[in-house]
Amino acid sequence: MLKRFAVILTLSGLFCSNAALALPRIEPLTSRPSLLKAQLPSRQLVTTVRSEGAPKRGQKHRSSGNFSTDTLPAGYSRLCWEIGQTTAKVSRIKFNVKKDKSLRGDSTEFKNLGHGSKTKIKKSRQLYIADPRGAYDSFGNKVGFLVEVYACK
Repeated sequence: MLKRFAVILTLSGLFCSNAALALPRIEPLTSRPSLLKAQLPSRQLVTTVRSEGAPKRGQKHRSSGNFSTDTLPAGYSRLCWEIGQTTAKVSRIKFNVKKDKSLRGDSTEFKNLGHGSKTKIKKSRQLYIADPRGAYDSFGNKVGFLVEVYACK
């Protein structure tokens, strides 16, 4: 049989006793270990990219630099696209996403995306925003915008 000792800190020092202590019993939070797993957030930011409101000078389609979706958090099945930081009406902006292929024609990976679009996951380091439409301010000027790409369920 194990004996329990009490150690009490007093102003004059430590006091020890071999009196039995009534220690509380620690119960698990749940009897189902599956409930103890951490829940993934509904989405996680993967990348942001700034796009012009029209193709860049000297380009037919490209309106942004390259961005990557190559490193994605586990547990997500889709990409969610959001538009922000613009003076244009977000709901009117649409764009395509192309894959940059050196010495070959670039391929269109996603078409007609806008704020709130959801797509299948495509992992790539060489994607860019292309063919933006509807990115006009209240005076009719083409304006840039920010695209936020999230991994989502």
